[in-house]
Amino acid sequence: MSNGEVFHVKREKTRYPGVTIYTAKNGEKTFYITYRKSGRLIEEPAGRASHGMTAAKAAQRRGDRLRGDTATNTETRAQTAVQEAEGEPTVADVWAAYLKYKGAYRARYAESNFVKNHIAPSFGARTFDSIAPLDLDAAINALLKNGKRRTAHLLGSLMRRLSRFAVKKRLCPGLTFEVELPRQNPGVTAFLTTEQITRLKQVCETYPDRLSACAVMFCLATGIRSGAMLRLEWGDLDVEAGRIRLRDPKGGDVGDSDYTALSATAIKYLPLIRAREKRVFGGCNVKKAWLKIRAAADVAIRFHDLRHGFSTLAIAAGVDMYTLQRLLTHRDPKMTQRYAHLQDSQLKMAADKVGGLIK
Repeated sequence: MSNGEVFHVKREKTRYPGVTIYTAKNGEKTFYITYRKSGRLIEEPAGRASHGMTAAKAAQRRGDRLRGDTATNTETRAQTAVQEAEGEPTVADVWAAYLKYKGAYRARYAESNFVKNHIAPSFGARTFDSIAPLDLDAAINALLKNGKRRTAHLLGSLMRRLSRFAVKKRLCPGLTFEVELPRQNPGVTAFLTTEQITRLKQVCETYPDRLSACAVMFCLATGIRSGAMLRLEWGDLDVEAGRIRLRDPKGGDVGDSDYTALSATAIKYLPLIRAREKRVFGGCNVKKAWLKIRAAADVAIRFHDLRHGFSTLAIAAGVDMYTLQRLLTHRDPKMTQRYAHLQDSQLKMAADKVGGLIK
């Protein structure tokens, strides 16, 4: 063996749950701990016997991981990557740590390109505390003047997200000011009418790509985001309890989970035959199918507006704002208030009923 490599040839359980001993050809014993964090099975080395590690110490470390008292090895490596950089971490350093920490779900290819094109040129080599409000405002306003409102919003949003990540993980000080985000579409939220929903349902019932059609109707019947739907695994569905576990929800941290309801109607749109893939809607190109479905149904809306359609139906069914907030897994109640005006008709109906009694 060279370069300190150790090849394990024997695996033994210990009397401590989740603690295993791997023995190498040279007799070196390494303790591994296995545990679940937010539904994910993690196995990582706790230490070698030659370095003083024992099964009891490994069990104690496993307990710390389960309680969240200590970071996992993956989290520690992300912090170390930044701390090893010379001087105070720059925005580019924090982005590199963010990619390692968030993993495949959040570290998307599109975001990497966005950082490369819009953040790295102006802010990549700078530290967060060296960026003044006017610096970020100038970059955002330049995009707004060119009509790139969505890009400007994403620039401010991503800079704010990275700043909060740096502070939360104690990598470096964050921005010294609160980022003001331009609205993506001021005052515009598309709400589906019952007629549009009926047309969508009719098109999906006969659409040849059954998996994609089921994905569309499932989102409409549950109100979950498209990203959460595509990450959905069979183990996340509790049909008996009527509950869906949402992995890595928007606004949460990696490994977090949210829960929403699984109605009998939504269950009807689950694929009848489980695919080989562990994900419920794995293998379907729902975004491409959506363009054809919405054209056939004659509805000029985005895929995300299915979520608004669910909210429209919920309000029409008499669901209150607090319950709707929980169904949509909104962390901020203000997000749910955009649907408050839909209750006006119900309030008028209630007032009319009371007025009828007074007569």
